[in-house]
Amino acid sequence: MSASASQATETPTAAELDRRYRDLFDARSVIGALAVLGVLCFFGFGLSAIDEAVKRSSGFDTGTAYKVSDTVSFTPVAGWIVDPAGTIPGGVVTATKNGVTMKVESLDLQPGETTESFAKVFVDSAKQSGRYAKVSDPETFVATSGQHGVTWSAHGPQDAAESWLVASGTNLAWMPVSGPAASWASVEAELEEMAKSIVVTEPAGGSAP
Repeated sequence: MSASASQATETPTAAELDRRYRDLFDARSVIGALAVLGVLCFFGFGLSAIDEAVKRSSGFDTGTAYKVSDTVSFTPVAGWIVDPAGTIPGGVVTATKNGVTMKVESLDLQPGETTESFAKVFVDSAKQSGRYAKVSDPETFVATSGQHGVTWSAHGPQDAAESWLVASGTNLAWMPVSGPAASWASVEAELEEMAKSIVVTEPAGGSAP
């Protein structure tokens, strides 16, 4: 077969081209293209929207007391997001804002242990670590409920930390906070407000023997 005959055989006719263009825009092709476009849009925008919705749903109800355990509760302020990975129902709640991590934990004081002696262990450890330029001695404060509390702080060039303790009998609430020093000013007042909102009560049925 000659070359010219081969080329004539392989070159599509006008009718074949017309059919191909019609196939490209027929109902099945358009529906398939729209389906692909929908999938791409979902991955491009839908996942971001879902992620944002999850973040919004994991926030606290501002101004409403949050129950950490049967004996400990506190009132969160706006903007703090619950961290499920660091939260243990009935024992610990963890939240973050501006890179700062806050925990509220429900603990029990050991026989003969006080909030001051509990605090001293962590203050001495912070001083010996060399991580912070300044570590305060434990200071007392009064929670909004009127309960006795103890607080201390540690600040360095890069990191900062602060803790608050509130106790009722042997029931103890501990609120340790840590994060970058650069972010501390943006949350310091909120941390103090939440710490002072802590309420420690006796468990249902009275204190344990």
